[in-house]
Amino acid sequence: MYGRRLSAVLASAVLALTALSAWAEGDAGGPPAAARRDPLAGYRAVGIDKEQESKLTAIAKEFEGEMIAKTGRLIALMKEMHALSLQPDPEQNAVLAKQDEINKANGDIALARVRLVLKMRGVLTAEQKQKFIQLLDKGGRKTDAPQAGASQSD
Repeated sequence: MYGRRLSAVLASAVLALTALSAWAEGDAGGPPAAARRDPLAGYRAVGIDKEQESKLTAIAKEFEGEMIAKTGRLIALMKEMHALSLQPDPEQNAVLAKQDEINKANGDIALARVRLVLKMRGVLTAEQKQKFIQLLDKGGRKTDAPQAGASQSD
């Protein structure tokens, strides 16, 4: 039961990472609804052509395959950690070593996500990259928060 629930949670996380790859660079407000439905929405908004779209789709599919393997490894490690946690007196070094492995697996997933974002951005032209940055910056700002350098006198 625990393993199935963990698998479902991690699979959902991988799907979310894939779907949000266009917004992976720190959009504090979260991606717009269109990006949650269409992971290429941000790229389409900057005017990608069909060839670029094909390249981006191929990159995303490659990432998805990579994430399946990495997530499978993480699930296995977490199951092993769970087994250790069920021992009445687990060996401290074994538990710490397993946590190190889990941390490394999580770090590998995070690095793969960053590589994905950089690789996808590499498909864009210089002008599209600039528009994309503006789109990301605009999406992360809250309209009710004061902007840098803005006066707060009322």
